[in-house]
Amino acid sequence: MNDLSPRVKEALKTILQRFEEHEFAPMPIVDLGVMIAQADGKFDAAEALALTSLVGRLLGAEMSVDIVELLFKASSEVLELAGFESRARLLGEVLRDCDAVEPAFVVAVELALSTERSPDSLRLVKAAKPAPRRIRDPERRVLEQLADAAGLPRSRLEALLQQAIADAARASQAPPAPPEATEA
Repeated sequence: MNDLSPRVKEALKTILQRFEEHEFAPMPIVDLGVMIAQADGKFDAAEALALTSLVGRLLGAEMSVDIVELLFKASSEVLELAGFESRARLLGEVLRDCDAVEPAFVVAVELALSTERSPDSLRLVKAAKPAPRRIRDPERRVLEQLADAAGLPRSRLEALLQQAIADAARASQAPPAPPEATEA
């Protein structure tokens, strides 16, 4: 997420504005990111980098890795205690209340796509060259469940996903992966 597309930057700006208007802290977006990052049962370096970038942009500051890790840990613990379905319902309600469903899913799709690369260190993630991107099955399932909880039609989720893949392909000059190309 180091080189965010203008569409993702605008979505983040919109989320912040709408959360502020409705007096919500941005933690639900951190929760959204953690739910996606944990979709496959692990939290890898690419996901950590993407979430760290997201949190920094949401809070408008450079965040130390330690503070970001504490936010992720707190979110993970709440998710484990409350359960996925309960957190998904709450997140959906917050996004609907703030009229932030679509911009949140623009960001969520970008986070889900960030898991395509999973090198061993954040340095490698930063240095990695963009590759054709696709979404893996675990992240797709989580996105679909979250979209259902937020009231986002699956067809709109798919359109957001294809738009993000096409944006990434244009940015990297790589051909987009076909929609049916998913990984387990």
